[in-house]
Amino acid sequence: MIARLTTLFGALALLLAAIGLYGVTAYTVARRTPEIGLRMAVGAERVSVVTMVMRGAIIQIALGLAIGIAISLSVYVS
Repeated sequence: MIARLTTLFGALALLLAAIGLYGVTAYTVARRTPEIGLRMAVGAERVSVVTMVMRGAIIQIALGLAIGIAISLSVYVS
């Protein structure tokens, strides 16, 4: 039963993290819409614009993982 509860809470945490990342990325894209439009008008390819947006999301994921792993290791060692 404890394993099922732990799995459930882990899945819920993953879902909340994914929703949060989606929200932050959507907010960033909404704020950068004029910039993205200007880039597209000047001749930027769609792939480069998508890469620009995804790079920001991947940096957020990597930063979150680094902080989370560091905190979990420090709590585990203590």
